[in-house]
Amino acid sequence: MCTRSVRSVVVLGLLPVVAIAAAVGGSAQVVSHATAPFPNFESSPVHPLALTPDGARLVALNTADARMEVFDVQPDGTLVRVGSVFTGLEPVSVCIDAGDPQIAFVANHLSDDVAVVDLATLTVTALIAVGDEPNDVLVANGKLFVTCARSASNPQLVAPSGFVENAVVIASASAPYAIQARIALDGHEPRALALAKIGGAARVFVVPQNSGNHTTTLDFAAAKTLGLADPTVPDAFDPPFTFNPSLKAPGLAGFPSLPQFFPIPIKGWTLPQVSRIVNDFEHPAHVPQLADEDVFAIDPATNQLDPQATTGVGTTLFSIERNPLTNQLWIAHTAAKNRTRFEPSVKGDAVENRIAIVTPGGAVAQQLELAPPLTTREHAQPVAIAFYSPHRGPPSGSGGGSGGGAIGGGTIGGGATSGPGAAQPVDARTARPIAYIACTGGASVVALDAQSHALVAELDVGEVPIGLAVDNARARLYVLSRGDHALRAFDIANGHAPIQLAASSALAVGYDPEPHGVRVGRTHLYDARASTGHGSDNFSCATCHVSGHGDQLAWDLGDPEGGIGYFFPDLMTGSQSQNGTIVAANNAEQTHPMKGPMVTQSLRGLGDLNGAPLHWRGDRRFFQMFQGAFPGLLGGSGISNAAMQEYANFVRALVYPPNPYEPRDRVYTGAAATGRTLFGLTAGNPGKDYNPLASGLKCISCHKAEFANGTDFTGAQRTVNFEFETMFFNAPTLRGVYEKKYRDLTGFGTAHDGSGADARDFLDLADAFFGLPVFSGFTAADRDNVSAFVEQWDTGLSPLVGVQQLATAANQPAFDAWLDLAEAQAKLANPWLDVVGRVKTLSSSALTGIAFEFDAGAGQWRYRKDDASWTDRAQLAADVLGAQTEIVFTAVVPGTGRRLGIDRDEDGLFDGSEAALGTSAAAPDTDLDGYGDALEVALGSNPLVFTANLAADATAPLIHKSEPRDLFATTATLRVQTSEPASALVELGLAAGAYTLSSFPSPALRSVHDVVLTGLPAKTTVFYRLTSTDKNGNASQATGSFGTTARMLHVDDITLSKTPSGAQWQVTATVKVVDQDGVAVANC
Repeated sequence: MCTRSVRSVVVLGLLPVVAIAAAVGGSAQVVSHATAPFPNFESSPVHPLALTPDGARLVALNTADARMEVFDVQPDGTLVRVGSVFTGLEPVSVCIDAGDPQIAFVANHLSDDVAVVDLATLTVTALIAVGDEPNDVLVANGKLFVTCARSASNPQLVAPSGFVENAVVIASASAPYAIQARIALDGHEPRALALAKIGGAARVFVVPQNSGNHTTTLDFAAAKTLGLADPTVPDAFDPPFTFNPSLKAPGLAGFPSLPQFFPIPIKGWTLPQVSRIVNDFEHPAHVPQLADEDVFAIDPATNQLDPQATTGVGTTLFSIERNPLTNQLWIAHTAAKNRTRFEPSVKGDAVENRIAIVTPGGAVAQQLELAPPLTTREHAQPVAIAFYSPHRGPPSGSGGGSGGGAIGGGTIGGGATSGPGAAQPVDARTARPIAYIACTGGASVVALDAQSHALVAELDVGEVPIGLAVDNARARLYVLSRGDHALRAFDIANGHAPIQLAASSALAVGYDPEPHGVRVGRTHLYDARASTGHGSDNFSCATCHVSGHGDQLAWDLGDPEGGIGYFFPDLMTGSQSQNGTIVAANNAEQTHPMKGPMVTQSLRGLGDLNGAPLHWRGDRRFFQMFQGAFPGLLGGSGISNAAMQEYANFVRALVYPPNPYEPRDRVYTGAAATGRTLFGLTAGNPGKDYNPLASGLKCISCHKAEFANGTDFTGAQRTVNFEFETMFFNAPTLRGVYEKKYRDLTGFGTAHDGSGADARDFLDLADAFFGLPVFSGFTAADRDNVSAFVEQWDTGLSPLVGVQQLATAANQPAFDAWLDLAEAQAKLANPWLDVVGRVKTLSSSALTGIAFEFDAGAGQWRYRKDDASWTDRAQLAADVLGAQTEIVFTAVVPGTGRRLGIDRDEDGLFDGSEAALGTSAAAPDTDLDGYGDALEVALGSNPLVFTANLAADATAPLIHKSEPRDLFATTATLRVQTSEPASALVELGLAAGAYTLSSFPSPALRSVHDVVLTGLPAKTTVFYRLTSTDKNGNASQATGSFGTTARMLHVDDITLSKTPSGAQWQVTATVKVVDQDGVAVANC
């Protein structure tokens, strides 16, 4: 159930144990389902906190659990949990309608809709299908404004079409919530919204996430024409650099290349010829001219876009809020220094972390850099803003939240502020207005005087802060941190003293379904602090890999002082490559340190690349080999091997969302179907050769995939290849290519260096040697068809995942069609999705969770309720058509239906049974006694009363899984899943039965452990013994083994000496080889 009262828990706690057991319906459900997968989309919250206009309630988005959590705000600022609402997959933004403060609008990033939530009943009353990846919501002038990546003007169930790209969708803010307009912006990924005035006229302001900064790619052909293809040729934007003279030794030119008719050596021993990152104004005849529009304004009265946009704000824009004191717009962003070439030049200083202050409808008035001298240290990646305005009246709407009246009141979404409520007068020290800025990279909130911009405070607020809300009347600041899934509160009137929300001061937002290892590993993506060794305080991995994805920019991170590296022999077995050539052989491909521009690649999907090399050039064999980036690029002192293993475990969980262009039944038609055949992915058809000079080469030769059996959706290759470039490359994944067609907006497109406007343009690219078309074997129509297929490339998830359908008495055809499609995909032998639902009884607003499962007793697929009983689709439909119920159906990731439908906390007690018992459906152990609720019920104990010793528990936990993963040379992780909360002890040895090498305890009582193992011998079979022990000391063991990889050797440096030998030079190379920890192995 979505709502539970505290009083009901107390009353039901008085039930005799026998009544509790009866309410559960026997012990049939006493099985932990904590083995459910956790696909991490790492969606980026925009406005995840909001206060109601009277300040009485705080709502917080629990993105990982697909819910909105609701709290009552007490006079002292503490919070009392009221309940939660399942809104849809990946909720990222919420706003409350000031005109109807009982209504909250929630943008569901993966469900592609906005859920309309009744705060009185805590139920979803409507769904507004707005488009792909909605980011933010705002109400103004009786209308709902929603930012989306794209929105289909023809939103059919199976094949939406007529996409408006980079859209703001405008709908009525009252039932039936009809779409009024879709406005296309000249900015990539519209993100955040705010309401302010230009003169006396209201405007809705929008910022795109990836706005660019006038940098773009001067492609190879143009660079060659202009004499800039040699990366050692400096330009006016280069800081001084020294080039390793050994890399230009004349003797290297004699090292074998391809056949002599190739004019440029490509083996890596000689300098590659590359494209170059430039500003668009440097070479206007050769590169696209970018508008670089950062702030757009929409008239909420007419739904028209103002003709002029503000430029010059920054590169990656996260948040926009109106300063109620000045009416100026504050925009949190980073400004990339990607025009500066080479890793040593940007080490620890790749961006500026700033707040742009903009005059509405005008220009940038000021830039505030969140670094000394303004602050005492730099605060990386500012993502959220909220304003404290003392002595203000009831809000009527402002940025990120709700409008509809005069502008000047409190923000009700996003940087949310409340009205007066029942608060006492605030201390005179808080009379000045304050701007709060949450910075994920600094685990901090910076407080600035909203008028003078002077520093007020720097608050440590927990890892990865993502949301802010301010209660003006009570002078309270609330912070939502993703790193520990918690809420914190600060007393503004008392020097920002922390308010005790729970025993540890922070209050858990709600149930967190993330495995512990995912939560622990997330910090390494976002942390930029010098104090932790991750960085220099300037930038983190997430600064470029925004939310684990990308920044739509290219960077030239070559090293002019570096040495030549080499590919690992097992990678040299692919198309047009060699078989296992060795390190220093002069016919082996090398990786040159001057690599030219490379577009930031996504961290999504790395867990299913099946051993494919990483980086554009395939120069990293395993993710752990990026450990050197923390000191080498981010400028920190570095992180430990154990921390890097945690990071690898986190990255493994990152997944791509469904492709919005792919038909939801996964059946390609028309041009895409023809393109699939040409590509080589249609059964029985090998595909078409794309170049007559390379007989037998087809798209599938390098971009490997297997759609028919659903075993490989990567489109990547396990080796490196000659790609008609001046370097060897790894054929990259084709997932997400549909996002790389916005070069005219961001400056960078489809190819590795950002050249190519889209997939179709890429197929017209010429080779680097002769300027001949690479895909000359394809006709123009072939290229059209292949690009249509690639744009619809399957990411591995059904495009129906996330999509929701409201079933009412008035829309039977729609919900029948939706169920036909969803149930068919759920019933497959390898299901594409699960189906869950929330059944609302109209007479009482009571909710019942359901999940579409196979009823073994009945031998058919049916709907299981959250009280463990079964029902049929026919009965569900009859109740809906009889106006007794309404149902919100949701298609979810396969394997997650039980958790998201009927057993939220995965403890084996279904949610309806927990409601009857009074236990929490959001906590496997309600009374925190170390014995799970399901276990206590099964053994006749009371799960609501702390039990110091449950003597009846004499059964050892079942070990569902002990899986070695993320194997590396000296580190590994053991994923452990058990039937009840238990500790884990992993003992290692070099032979079965002899576990004397080392041991790794994980003492917390949890159902899922990710035990990091370090100090392992390389290229060795390691044997393990796992002991899982519950609170009573009952223990189970499992044994197994795994193999570590070989030491990851690479060339750290090559020193060349040369002596004249007649008319030629004699070159001697000394190669320094080091392992993954930087330890020298040999000189040869």
